[in-house]
Amino acid sequence: MDSTQKHNLLRSTDFSFDLNDIRLVRGITEEQSFLAYMDIFSEDIADLKDRNACLFRENDRYFIFCCEDFVEYTIFRIEKEVKKIASSKENDTYTKNKGELFELLTVNIAEGIGDDVFHTVYYYPNEKQRMELDVVVRCNQDIAIFECKSGTFDVSGFGQDDLIKLQIHNKVKKAYKTLSAVSDYLKKNKKYKFECCKNYVEGQVEDSFLIHVFMYPMDFIASNIHSLFKEYYNEGNPILSISLEHLLAMLIDAQTNEISLFDYWRKRKEYIQKYPGMFFDNNELDLYYNIMVNKSSMLNEMIGEGILDKFSPKLRLTSTFHNQYGEEVRPARKIIQQLDAKMLYRIVREGKRECGLNKRYLRNLYDYLSVYKDRTPPLSFNR
Repeated sequence: MDSTQKHNLLRSTDFSFDLNDIRLVRGITEEQSFLAYMDIFSEDIADLKDRNACLFRENDRYFIFCCEDFVEYTIFRIEKEVKKIASSKENDTYTKNKGELFELLTVNIAEGIGDDVFHTVYYYPNEKQRMELDVVVRCNQDIAIFECKSGTFDVSGFGQDDLIKLQIHNKVKKAYKTLSAVSDYLKKNKKYKFECCKNYVEGQVEDSFLIHVFMYPMDFIASNIHSLFKEYYNEGNPILSISLEHLLAMLIDAQTNEISLFDYWRKRKEYIQKYPGMFFDNNELDLYYNIMVNKSSMLNEMIGEGILDKFSPKLRLTSTFHNQYGEEVRPARKIIQQLDAKMLYRIVREGKRECGLNKRYLRNLYDYLSVYKDRTPPLSFNR
C-alpha cells in the first residue's frame, strides 16, 4: 500500500479498529449507536462470557479473528436479541419479512440458471386444494422447483448426535413435504399447469428437479440428508438440499465453465437413485467439481466402471484434493473464493449506493485490489 491507501484503508497495523475507523469506512456513525452495538455484540477479552463470541474488545479497540464466523454469529445473535424484546406479533412480522427477502434472493440467483423464472406459484392437485411453490425455473422441457427455508439452524453447543439429528429433521421436514407433494403431482399429470401473478404457465415436463434451499449453513450434511433420514428419500425424484451461498457459488462457477446446473442435478439424481444409502462428500461444491468440472475424477471413474457396485451400499465416500506440494486444496474453497471475489467487486462498485460506504475508502480499496487483478477470476457480476 502507498501512504494514501494506508491512511484511508488500514490505519492500525495490528488490525484492530475503533469508532474513527468505522467512520472512515461508512461515513457518519453516531457514537451512541456504535457503543450500543458493541455492548451487545463484543466481548471484553478480560472477561469472556460467551464462548461463541467473534468480536472482541480491549479498552476502546476492537478486533475480529475470523470474518466468516463473525457474520454467522451476528445473524444468530440478532435473532436472539429480537426474540428477547419483540412481541409475538412483531416476531411473526420479522420472520415473515426474512422469509420473503430470502425468496427474493433465491429468485435473483435463479434468473441465471434457466430461461424462465416464476416466483410464488400455485398448482391444483385437485379441485378443492391449492398448493404454493416458492420458485420455479424452466429450461426447455425441464423445470427446477425451489422451496426456500429461512428458519434458524444452529447446532452449536449440541454435544449429542441424536439432538443434532433432531434439529436437522425439524428443519427439513416442511420443505421435503412440499417438494414430495409437487413431485406426486408431476408424476400423475402428463402436463403441468401453474398459476403465477394471475397468469397460467403450462407445459410438459421431461425432467424435474426438487431443490431445498436453506439460509443457514447445513453443508456438513446437506448432500446426504436422504441417506441419514430414510423417510426423506424420494425414490422416483430425489430431493436435493443446498445453502443459498453454495447455490450462488456453484452458479458463478457453472457460468465460467459453461456448465448447465440442470445437467448437474440430472447426474446427482442418477447417483442418488443408484446408491441411495451411500454417503458422498458432505460438501455439495466438492461433489459438483468431481461430477461436472473434473470429468476424469476418481468418483466418475468408479461409477462409470461399476467399482462402487462392489462395495457396501452404506459406504462413506470422501474425496481428498492435494496440490503439487502435498497440501490439501478442496475445490469447494476455490469456488467460494470465486464468489468472494465477485461479491467484493460488487461492494467496491455499488457500496456507495447500496450500503452508504465512504466513496474515498472504496476508491482506495479498488486501487489497491487492482494490483492483483491478474491473479483473480474475471470480475463481473451480471445480477
